[in-house]
Amino acid sequence: MKKLLGILVLGLLLTSCSEHKIKKALENCADKKWFAQYERGLFFKEDEIKEFKNHQVYIDAKKAQDKAASQRWKLKKELTKFKRNYEANNPKPKMPESVASQEEGLEALDKLTRDTHKWMGKRDRQIARKEMTIKMLKDEEMQAFKNTLKVKAHYADKLYKRMNIKKKSKLTFFVDLYGKCEEEYQKLPNKFLVEYSK
Repeated sequence: MKKLLGILVLGLLLTSCSEHKIKKALENCADKKWFAQYERGLFFKEDEIKEFKNHQVYIDAKKAQDKAASQRWKLKKELTKFKRNYEANNPKPKMPESVASQEEGLEALDKLTRDTHKWMGKRDRQIARKEMTIKMLKDEEMQAFKNTLKVKAHYADKLYKRMNIKKKSKLTFFVDLYGKCEEEYQKLPNKFLVEYSK
């Protein structure tokens, strides 16, 4: 009877250890995925990681982001106005009201085709330059935004590393990542445990 009881206790201990090992591996997996997300700082409330607002890199990046956004919206308005008013400010070439002969008419049509092509080319080049500047400003704005995210992530990481699994589970995104890890474990459990049981 004592031998049977000992076997049962040992079995329960081994099961408990095995479950703990699996849960820890799942948490390690979710942690790894978490730290791979460059926008992870957005998953915390700003008052939880408020120190980031005083970081000089964040301050500079936010200024650059706001400046690029302001310039981009201003240029977009200018471009819309430019397109709307271009023909009024730069009349499109037209055929003469009358021609003396068929030959003159053909020459006038040929000239109109060339002049219209030049007119459209000039308009399209100006539009293309403005659109290129808008794109460059959008890229600058996005890069500055990414720099603000890096700073937020730095402070979020400090907070995250102090959290236990119970607190992490209150972060919706962490729960999603944990679920993905469970799916990975189901597919290849041994490989999963070798990789994440460190």
